[in-house]
Amino acid sequence: MKKLFFSLSLVLIGLSTSYALNNDDFNIDITEYNDRIEQLDELEKVAKEKDLTLSQINANAELLNADINLDRNYSGLSLAEGGEQALGIPSFLWGLCCGVSGIAVVYFVTDDKEETKKALWGCVTSTAVWAVFYVIYVAAIVSYY
Repeated sequence: MKKLFFSLSLVLIGLSTSYALNNDDFNIDITEYNDRIEQLDELEKVAKEKDLTLSQINANAELLNADINLDRNYSGLSLAEGGEQALGIPSFLWGLCCGVSGIAVVYFVTDDKEETKKALWGCVTSTAVWAVFYVIYVAAIVSYY
């Protein structure tokens, strides 16, 4: 039975790697890439000159000759609204999971007081949860004896 399972596993792994050998998705047309970058550079210059926001650029993309999709699709856990996220991770989670070092990362990467406060609240929440669990643990040990 072990030999059959092992053989079947090898066959499945071999089949899955054969699909991974299609590398057409990773080929880049350099001229198209350079054209897109030039379009972005021109769009950036116009946006800076006229002080445009992203929504204004999206609304007037055809007037700016921009053939670029500028929509941002944020998915997943997003606890920070409007603020800059440190390395793409919400500040609250930095404080919750990493504690004081998470607060330091948020402080040095974002340089934003509001985001640092969110990380601080995450650290406080984590500390409070651990304190409650510790009190319950000690109470259980004391009641046992």
